[in-house]
Amino acid sequence: MQSSLKSFFLLSFFFFFAVFTIVSAQTEVSFVDSGVTPDSFFYNFELFFEGIQLNLLTQSTESKLELEAQYTAERLAEIKIMIDNGDYESAKEAAAEMNSLLEATENHLNEFGDAQQSTDINEFSQEGGNTPLNNILEIQHTFIENGENLELIKETLLQEVESGAVDQETAASIINEAQEGVSGVQTAITQEKEELIEEASEANSISELEV
Repeated sequence: MQSSLKSFFLLSFFFFFAVFTIVSAQTEVSFVDSGVTPDSFFYNFELFFEGIQLNLLTQSTESKLELEAQYTAERLAEIKIMIDNGDYESAKEAAAEMNSLLEATENHLNEFGDAQQSTDINEFSQEGGNTPLNNILEIQHTFIENGENLELIKETLLQEVESGAVDQETAASIINEAQEGVSGVQTAITQEKEELIEEASEANSISELEV
């Protein structure tokens, strides 16, 4: 009897541990591979080639936005690594580069909204299709993930300030530089999404909830 109870409790423990591990893995915020970091001699070369890829080799606005979301995720990973390494100046550099990148993203979001001419409801919001609304929702999802990574960076910096590893002014400058760009893009995405929904609603004489 005791052996059976012991086996039951052991199985219960391992089941609970397995479920806890799965849930934790699903909710964990993860960063992409940063590649070359700001403390490297090759960092400026990486930025140069990113600029060529973005401005010369990429034609559609949607593709530019996808690349900018990817590069933003890399900048966030660079910031996190530099903070973890105690190199706060390099973290500030990555944050400044990200802010500049996101200024371009805001402009491309405006171009994206202006370029959407289709107002047929069947074309506009077909589930799973390559439509203006689905495209902007996918872009929004990516930047929500980037925003979650930024929140983790902010928490890390606050811990660093509390431990005395970095002064409050330096931490604030990193956070403000990064936050400005991310907030601006998130606002622009929300605005473009609302405008697309409103246009489709008016063109098809339906409520915005039906779009």
